[in-house]
Amino acid sequence: MTIGHTQENERSWAIDLISQINNLVSMVREESIVQRAGGEMSLSTGGGSLFPDVLLFGDSSKTKVLQGWELKYPDTSIDDRDLFSNAVLKADLLGVNSFLLWNVTIARLYVRDEDTNNFVILKEWDDLKHITKRNEVAYCMAEINKVLNRIIDDLNYYFRNNKLRAEKVFNSIVSDNILTFAFRNIEMCAQSFEQVAIKNSDFNDNVLLWWEAESISYGNRAEKWVELSKLAIVSFMNKLIFANILKKFKSEALIVNEVSRAESVAECLDIFISISESCDFYNIFEEKLGERYIDNNTLDVLLSFNNYLMELDFTNYSNELLEELLTQVVIRSKRKVSGQFTTPKELAMILTALTTTDKSSRILDPCCGTGTIVKTAYDFKTLSGIESPSAIDQVWAGDKFRYPLQFAMLALSSPENIGEQINIFKEDVFNLNPQQIVKLHSPNKSETIDIELGKFDVVLSNLPFVQQETFGELNSEAIKFIGNMDEKFNGRSDLYTYIALKLDSLLTDNGAVGLIISNSWLGTEFGEKFFNELRRKYSIKYIVTSANGRWFKNAEVVTNMVVLHKGNDLPSDNSVKFISLNEKVEDIVGNSGKAEQFDNVSRLVAKVRRGIDSELFNSQEYKYSEIEQLSDMGVIKNALFADCKWLFKFENRLVPLTDYFKVKRGERRGWNRLFYPRNHNIESDYIVPVMKRLDTSSYLMNLDSSIDGFCCSKTIEELECLEHDGAIDWIHSFETVKNGKGILLKEGLKSKNLHWYEMSLKSKFDLGLLINPDERLFFSKAPKPVFFDQRLTGLVRHNDNDDLTLLSALLNSIVGVFYIEAIGFGRGLGALDLNKNKVEAQFKILNAKLVSEDNKKEIIQLYAKLEERDVKPLLMELQQIDRYEFDIAVLKAFGVEEYYGKIKESLLQLFNIRKSVRW
Repeated sequence: MTIGHTQENERSWAIDLISQINNLVSMVREESIVQRAGGEMSLSTGGGSLFPDVLLFGDSSKTKVLQGWELKYPDTSIDDRDLFSNAVLKADLLGVNSFLLWNVTIARLYVRDEDTNNFVILKEWDDLKHITKRNEVAYCMAEINKVLNRIIDDLNYYFRNNKLRAEKVFNSIVSDNILTFAFRNIEMCAQSFEQVAIKNSDFNDNVLLWWEAESISYGNRAEKWVELSKLAIVSFMNKLIFANILKKFKSEALIVNEVSRAESVAECLDIFISISESCDFYNIFEEKLGERYIDNNTLDVLLSFNNYLMELDFTNYSNELLEELLTQVVIRSKRKVSGQFTTPKELAMILTALTTTDKSSRILDPCCGTGTIVKTAYDFKTLSGIESPSAIDQVWAGDKFRYPLQFAMLALSSPENIGEQINIFKEDVFNLNPQQIVKLHSPNKSETIDIELGKFDVVLSNLPFVQQETFGELNSEAIKFIGNMDEKFNGRSDLYTYIALKLDSLLTDNGAVGLIISNSWLGTEFGEKFFNELRRKYSIKYIVTSANGRWFKNAEVVTNMVVLHKGNDLPSDNSVKFISLNEKVEDIVGNSGKAEQFDNVSRLVAKVRRGIDSELFNSQEYKYSEIEQLSDMGVIKNALFADCKWLFKFENRLVPLTDYFKVKRGERRGWNRLFYPRNHNIESDYIVPVMKRLDTSSYLMNLDSSIDGFCCSKTIEELECLEHDGAIDWIHSFETVKNGKGILLKEGLKSKNLHWYEMSLKSKFDLGLLINPDERLFFSKAPKPVFFDQRLTGLVRHNDNDDLTLLSALLNSIVGVFYIEAIGFGRGLGALDLNKNKVEAQFKILNAKLVSEDNKKEIIQLYAKLEERDVKPLLMELQQIDRYEFDIAVLKAFGVEEYYGKIKESLLQLFNIRKSVRW
């Protein structure tokens, strides 16, 4: 290169420096930490705005990046703020802790201070400070190269002594930093999409249908245009990464280099289609919703990113490193754009291993999402010794949306699978049947293949979290299937229940299904019907829950795993294992290599299958007949993760709560200002305490927190005879008042057998129950009958002669507290989900009629001590001596004191499972 050429501009100088560095290190390669310099690709295409002018690598294959340099001529000050800011940004994108600024006159090395996280000067080279003008550079190249030699020597020293840090190249490719940079114009991109939707009804319709089905996965605060923009940017970026990797295996993919010269998104999409036509991978390269309308600023970032990828030249990378890179690409994609319900890898590993008894099984995930489960199934096969071509042939995946298919395709597109048929298709799960013809894309030809889906040995899936309320836009097959089932479910079931029953038709005779679903079915009315329908189609083998935190960290939803085997030949003898995992799934699986992780999972699964005790999990096994018996005793399925078999010994000692009480909601009379008076002169005969809220820590209601309630059953004439003018005046003050509909209260509040101003005394309550309790589980007794506000739920004795204190004691015994926990189940934040109907239908109480007079006196005496103090959180409550003595006295009265330990253990296990979802 001539001197005259090198002096033209910074770009030419950078190319010359790159050449000089490579010549230098080639002569001392064994001793040098700096092994390679690059940057020519970005420079030659006029890019480089996103990545440095010069890149230093720690290996000749360019897999380890050391540092970036920003170059300027002398007319730009070394202290220029834009120059410094750009260098900091690019160092962050690369993930390195240093950079070099060089304006010919001065070269300055910056390193990140670990304490302040700011970049500070480590060293400065000012040997060339006499060069101050652009036209002087060409005549000083010999001096410049001498300084270059010294810079490289010094950098080697700093890297060798760990003052400067290298980074794996693929970390910069898949880091959040690069996506954050690409997303910095996300509002502009979203605005571009929204503007297109105004004029393009097809695009708008597709976005609306996509968002209707997927919005729940993104949370209430998500905005569809922003989320779609993120998806489009990530998808485009993934295409660039995969196309550049593909160049190692397919020369036709070299045309991705032309993307850097494209002037529009449309040109880029045409290039991607060309790559797909010659190399396949259609699900990766096809145009996705919104991509065509990415804004120009974001496109510039993406083109610059492609320059960087071209610089790296993946043809030098090993297949193992490329596989790791693709894995990280998929993980990054899921983390940034796949909503809250993306399946954790560790959960997928446990589900796959627990469901798959024959590793050579033909496996399908019909709602594959981003492909975590099918990738796990593929790894499970290859690690067990199945050759890659056979393993990829045995794994199938489908989804109703295109975006997830790109991620799933990337997940399965390991280097060893290049050229193999990858069985991924776009289809709604409700359309699938063994005779269904699905379209696959040929790996070697520009064509699609029509193939009959057939049956599968194993179906694995994390089913969509779609509630009944959003069923309106499902396809006709889904609506038909759901319509046929709704007669059994009464239109109350979520979508996953219908899909689970649909999958039976896709299974071989000995097939198995492993699903991740919401835990809602284990404690609801429709869940009972769902359980019975599962029994009719399958043998229910395992129901797995977490006793150590939610599996989906970003969502409040609580989930289970369910494993089902096709057929129910011996339904009366079948048993179900309820498994609660005591450790977080990531701790069970570990963070070592895939082989070691699957070994850990396989050992766990072997112990579960063989019934071998382990600290990792608790297992309870119930026959169907036992489940039915416990259900008749009021216990919901969620309680079966604990040992509930001790309850069989209590069957003749328990009676329905409704034998003694009516379960009621509080009074709703319709005009609070009339019935809950303030600043009044009403006679005390007509004022009763009304509880607006219950104390959350006392066995006795605190009536000081009550408000006045007006309760008068007398006529006006009777009040006049008694000269109760306060009540009369109060009633008269409302005679001319109208309700919100313009109707006089005298008419609007009319009720059978009640005066219009009357609130019935029949609404008094004896006991209160917190409907969504947290850590304090108890009934609170009213010192005297009180009224409840409509928001409260309480108990009213059928017979006022029944001893309320004894009944309160029995309800608050350890058996009663167990029933509070055992008929409810945990929601996302750990509160117990109860309601009036559930308490009324399922709660059982120890039968007070079986208590002798002597035992009654002892129970009441010990219970009085509890009433003198606050209710403590359950874990503390059960440690109290007065509580233990009371519980033992109650159990002795029924001759079952030996079961105290089992009851306590079961109660605490259910409580801990519920509370763990907060973590």
